[in-house]
Amino acid sequence: MEQLLNELNERGIKLWVDGGNLGIRAPKGALTEELRQSLATYKEDLLTVLRVMEQREKIPTIIPQPELRYEPFPLVEAQQAYWIGRTSYVESGGVSTHLYMEMEHVALDVERLNTSLRKVIERHDMLRAVIDPDGQQRILKDVPPYQIKVEDLRGKSEEEQRAGQRRGAGNQGGSPGALSDPPLAARAPRDRPQHSTG
Repeated sequence: MEQLLNELNERGIKLWVDGGNLGIRAPKGALTEELRQSLATYKEDLLTVLRVMEQREKIPTIIPQPELRYEPFPLVEAQQAYWIGRTSYVESGGVSTHLYMEMEHVALDVERLNTSLRKVIERHDMLRAVIDPDGQQRILKDVPPYQIKVEDLRGKSEEEQRAGQRRGAGNQGGSPGALSDPPLAARAPRDRPQHSTG
């Protein structure tokens, strides 16, 4: 098939989809009997390839516009659904999209992690994205330096440590926060008990 396409190209033979048929335009003498036979043999495969190529041509070209980087722009459909779902206007609404994860680390360097997160936030525009009341989103050019919230549980009783863990998990339950604030949030309790809470 690839060899056939290469030969057609070299001979200046053009193909296109013509309804359910294969349209052919060839310079005089370029279309040999052997090529005619190959075209008949691979007709359905060629039509499939040509249809895929037609669809690709219909996909709009994305043109970067860095000068508009910080201008408001519309939400995509999935974002609109999440935005509406945060409100109490819909059944089972009032919950924001969120992810809650727990990790244990023996010697977590919080300041080093802060520095790393700040670099990631600076590098990736959507970590500085906010949604305005009119449903438009925009990228903030500058945001305050990100700081992980640390709850120091060292020296606390096991019961107090567990209570601190529960507070952290409870605060991550998906209750809608302000969409005008950058979205990333992290919390690091210190000296947690050596068992997982879920």
